[in-house]
Parts: sequence; C-alpha cells; structure tokens
Amino acid sequence: MRSARYKLWILLTGLLILWLHTAPGWAQTQGIWKDTPTGTTHNFYIQNYETGSTIVIYTPDGLTFYAFQADIVLNNFQADSLDPDSDRRLRIEFSSDAEAVATLWDLTTGSPEILFEEEIEKIFDAIRTDHSGIWKDASSSVNLYVQEYAAGGMVVVYTFDAETFQAFVGDPTDITLVAPSLGDGSEEIEMEFSGAGQGVITVHSVSADPLHPQANNFGYQVFKLYPPAPLDIDYTASPTSGAAPLSVQFTDTSNVMLSAYDWDFGDGGMSTDQNPQHTYASPGAYDVWRTVVYNGVAFISLRTEYISVSSSGTHAISGAVTVAPGGTPLSGVTISGDNGAGSTNTDASGNYSLPVPDGWSGTITPSLGGYTFAPSSKGYTNVTADVTGEDYEATATSPQTVTLSGIVVEDSPPYNPIPDVTISYTNGGGTTTTDASGHYSKQLTAPYTGTATPSKSGWTFVPPSLSYGAVNTNLIDQNFEGTSTGGSGHIVSGRVIFVLGGSPMQNVTVTFSGGLGSVTTDANGDYGMQVPDGWSGTVTPSLSGYTFDPTSRSYTNVVFDYLNQNFTGFVAAQATVFVSGTISFTLGGTPLQGVTVTFSGGAGSTTTDANGEYSYGVPAGWNGTVTPSLSGYTFDPTSRSYTDLTSSVNNQDYTGFYAAQIMVFISGNISFVLGGSPMQGVTVTFSDGAGSTTTDANGDYAYGVPAGWSGTVTPSLSGYVFEPSNKSYTDVTANTGNQDYVAFIAGYTK
Repeated sequence: MRSARYKLWILLTGLLILWLHTAPGWAQTQGIWKDTPTGTTHNFYIQNYETGSTIVIYTPDGLTFYAFQADIVLNNFQADSLDPDSDRRLRIEFSSDAEAVATLWDLTTGSPEILFEEEIEKIFDAIRTDHSGIWKDASSSVNLYVQEYAAGGMVVVYTFDAETFQAFVGDPTDITLVAPSLGDGSEEIEMEFSGAGQGVITVHSVSADPLHPQANNFGYQVFKLYPPAPLDIDYTASPTSGAAPLSVQFTDTSNVMLSAYDWDFGDGGMSTDQNPQHTYASPGAYDVWRTVVYNGVAFISLRTEYISVSSSGTHAISGAVTVAPGGTPLSGVTISGDNGAGSTNTDASGNYSLPVPDGWSGTITPSLGGYTFAPSSKGYTNVTADVTGEDYEATATSPQTVTLSGIVVEDSPPYNPIPDVTISYTNGGGTTTTDASGHYSKQLTAPYTGTATPSKSGWTFVPPSLSYGAVNTNLIDQNFEGTSTGGSGHIVSGRVIFVLGGSPMQNVTVTFSGGLGSVTTDANGDYGMQVPDGWSGTVTPSLSGYTFDPTSRSYTNVVFDYLNQNFTGFVAAQATVFVSGTISFTLGGTPLQGVTVTFSGGAGSTTTDANGEYSYGVPAGWNGTVTPSLSGYTFDPTSRSYTDLTSSVNNQDYTGFYAAQIMVFISGNISFVLGGSPMQGVTVTFSDGAGSTTTDANGDYAYGVPAGWSGTVTPSLSGYVFEPSNKSYTDVTANTGNQDYVAFIAGYTK
C-alpha cells in the first residue's frame, strides 16, 4: 500500500497536468457546493486549475474530510479519495457550472456501496486571488488549501497526511485570517499572507491530538506551489527591477469587473487609477499593496519586495541549479536576494541571472517547495562586477513528477485526431488514453526512464514508440501519427450547433441505425460512437422543438473513422416574437441610451435608444436570458429568464446604477451678509435627483454624491436670495470643500 506521504504528493503534484481535458466552461466550477442552500449534509470545496486538474474536498459534518483529485472529463469528475486506504470514491456529473449530481461510494466493503446520490448546487462562487491555491512549507510537512469567495470570506484546510484534515472559515482582515475550526471549534488558525506566494500560519489547539502531535500547536512559513491560474483578480508590473529613477507601469489583468482601486507603491506613493504609472526615485526593494472592490467586497494583496530599484549601476550574479544525482537542470527555482536585490527564477535550462546594485552586499537564497539546496545560500560583499558560476545543487525531499503529453492524429490530410488510443509506459509507468481531440497527458515519477507505445485495434503508429532517459522536466509535443488498417471498429463523431450564433446544442439525441443505439451531445454539442468495421447505416439527430440540417447522414461499408460529422439545429417554428422594455437611471429615472441588451444562446443583441427603450425579435419557442450591460453601470434585475416564449412580452424594464457607488462629498458654509452670522435650515438641493440636505447651526452643509456626478447645487430659504444663486459641477471624482454662499434678505440691494 502506498504511504500517506505518497498520496499527498499525488494530491499536490497532480496539478501539473499540461493538457486541459475539459471545456473552458468547466473551469468555472470552483466554490462551495451543497446539496441544499441551507443544508449541511454534504459540503464540497472545489478548486479548478488551468492545467485541467481539479481538487475536491468533501465533508459531511466539518469534522470528517476526504480529498479527491482528477481531471473533469466530458463534464464528469471521478476519483478515489487520497487517504492511505482510498476509502471513498466520488463522482460529480456537472450539468452546468452551478448544478451537478454527486455520488459517493464506500470502498471498504466487499463491493462498492453507494452512500448517497444527490443533486448539489454551487452556493458560494470562488474568486481566484493572490491567496488562492495549494500551499506547503519548505519541508513539505504541512499542506494547505486556500480559497476566497466573491461574497467575502475565506476557507483554509490543512493536512499532514491526506487522511486527517482541519478546516477553517472566516472573513480575512487586511492580509490576515483568524478563524476557529469547523465542526468542533477545537483549533484556531492565524494565516498571514506576507506576499503573493508566501505567508505564515500559526495553529493553536484547544485540546491535544495524540495521533498527530505535530498538529497540536504549530507554526510554519508556507509557500504557494499551485495557483488556480489565471487569477480572477490580478495585475502585472513592468519592469519590476532596474536603476533609479525607475518608471513602472502597473496593469490590471483581472477578468472580473472591479469597482475601485487603491494602490500603495511602498515608497509613499499612492493611486486610485486602474492602471497607474509610478516612478521610484530611490534605490530599494519596495512592497506593493493593492486593494480592489469586487461585488461590494474588498480584496487586498501584498507583494513583498515586488519592485527592486538599484542605483545607477547594476551587476549580474548568475549560475545554474541542478538536481542531484545526475545534474538535471531544475527550472522554477526562486533565487532571492536581500537588501534590495529582488528575486528571479531559473529558466528551463536551470540558469538564472539576478541584477544587484553596484556595491551591493547581502545574501542570495534559492527556494522551491519539495527541495533542499547546497549550499543553502551564498553571501556577497561590495559587488562591483558581474559574478558568474554561482551554482546550487538541489535534492528532492519528496517524490517529484514530470508530465509527458502530445497528440495522436491520422497520417494524411486533414490529419484528424484519433481518440481512444492507449499510450503504455514501461517501468511501472502505467497507461493513458487520448481524448476526443486526440490529446493525451501522463504524469510519471521523475526521473523517468522508459518507453511510450501507442496502440489501438485497427491502427499502426509512427513512430511505434518513444524512448526516454532520466526525464526530469515536462515534455510536450510527444506526438504520433496513425494509419488505419481496417480494424474491428471505427469512430463516427461530430458536433451539433444552433443556427443563431453557432452555440453548441446539448442533450441532442443522436441515433445510429442497425441496433447500435444512441448517444446525446455534451455541453460542447459533441457526440461520438464506435461502429463495427464495415457498418452501413444512418445517423439521425433529434430534439423536441428543433429540426436539423442535414436531417441525417448515411454511411456504407465504414472502414475508417468519420470525424466532423456535424449538424445544424433550427427552432421548428421560426415565427418571431418580441421582447421590449425601458431602461432608466436610478437617479431621477432618466432614460439610459446605448445600453447593450444581449439575448443568450446566440440569439443576438440590441441597444437602447434615446428614450432608453429596446425591442428585439427572437424565434417563437425561444428559451434563454436577456442581460443589459453598459460600462460603468450595474442593473436591477441583472437579467430576465424566459422559457418557451410563444408571444411578445412588453414592459421588460431594468433600472441602472453606477457600478461603483463610491461617494464623494461636496461641503461648505452659508452665512448672512450682515455680520457673517451662520444661516441654519437652508435647503441645499443637488440636481438630477441626487437629493438635498440642510445647513446646521453653524451654517455648514455636506452631502455625498456618486463619484463622477455632474449637476448643479442650489441653496434656498423662504425670504432669502443667495450669492451665487447656484454652483455647477462636472465629473466630480474627489471631495470638494469650501463651496460657500452668502444670504441676502429678498429685495435687498447693495
């Protein structure tokens, strides 16, 4: 039986798969899922990775946990638990990125026993930030799962052995989470993120655990090994190092709409721009803090010594990092220098080059989770020229893996992919198979030595195999070409799309004649079936309410694969019905012109006119959602859903709001002309429905308006006139004070 440490290694290094085996839409399932919105019977923490791998942590009660790791393939996730005995098997069938069916088996009985099969739904959507991902300490003792949520809050789960887990949920303050454990509250965690990829955890236990004494009271410095990239909230800086004065362009790369930005550049400089440019005048290593607001929740990130500014002259300290024994280059090692030297990473050849200021003195340290280094660091004094040959030797502290991946295609144009090819690896490497796109990926223990051989009934391949010797780095493009020999079976596959917009059609039944049965299209509209060698028959798509072009496809004496056998779907009754309404602004109810109104399923879009009105025709029987959008605005409702629309509908209205309800304040004083005494009770009105306020006993007023507001401010009080009579404002983006007025008795002349 494999050790618990080996299981945990599988859990973490399994994220390095290079080929994505699932459609992009299924990379949006991350978050907290439950069988009911308020129930606690079944709880799932799901985190996806761009590499194609998914981690699922399941708990029924906050005390007992199981972890699973696999790819989502054809909208399905299935894996055995990563505890030493693999006690559970989990299967999740996703019908969308927010709905699924989960089945859990008990594997400790003679035959697998179903413990439950339930519909589950995503209750809290995750938001991928600097903090999200899998974290470990330098010696791989403790392992952390971290996830943040769009509605606020954070979950942290730790384990030492992939068998015993402890979970914590709370709201982070700044860059620190302090929270009690779920279930029994027996522990409290404090996790402080000291950078985008480093932090410190401290766990205090209420009661001792004799089975895991290391988990009673402990603290570790931890590093993020695997982020769920690309991050939803992220930014870049260019350049991150150079001589003073150094001009740095910061660029927001978030893929969600943020409503506010607050930058602290570490040298006293600040900005509220989305993509600010900042110049560092003096040498040093600068931390960068950024606070953004998404969905009304603030997310804060700290990148420690992110910008390295040297004096006018710099020198390079360079070398290579290799793995012992064998001297294989090791990429991705972080080479960090103190005293303003910054950091860099080794490239694919294991080489690095770190710029340091002229006259620099300090220490350089290599680091990478799962490795120790000899020497552990190197010291330097008064560097005045380039220094070369500064090499390190790495030793793995836990088993490492490499991923071999490629594609298998036919040997002649149009070079169609060949699915279901088995790739077998010698020396205990096991097997993998190609997916519908002909892609395959295999994770192996490094350094791997052996051969990879493709096989499929009725096919031969070139090359017949690929040989590997002590592979320590991931290899892509390990490709094969296949030639059909007229074997026992062939694939007929294709895609079904809707005529409006070319969107995929899911759940279309595709029937193969001659008693072969039928299959249904997946979320990408894809279908496929293996037919016998020499088969003749027809393939016919069907779905209630739709017709297809062609209505069917015929085949005679099939002796090779038929791919790209596509169909186009049409609504059976192409009568047109209309959806119409008005979109107005919340302040004053003024019409909003130029709002894009999008109809889902490829039905198209329209825009509101000068009166805020829209009207658009869709096919009778249309199902879908209507969503308004305009840069800088949100809408209520966010969308409207329609099912089997057979007649026109009117008054489908929406109300627009500023997307970022950041308030700025306009303030001042109103005094009487004779003696300058304060005027209390003066009404100060803000135009365009923004509202009004009154002066206090000191004649003072202050009123908040949305950032970007334009309009006029007018004071009024019976029996009085004011100078000026009003004040006009355009695009107010900051607090504005000293907006004073003088009052005169009506009819008064100077």
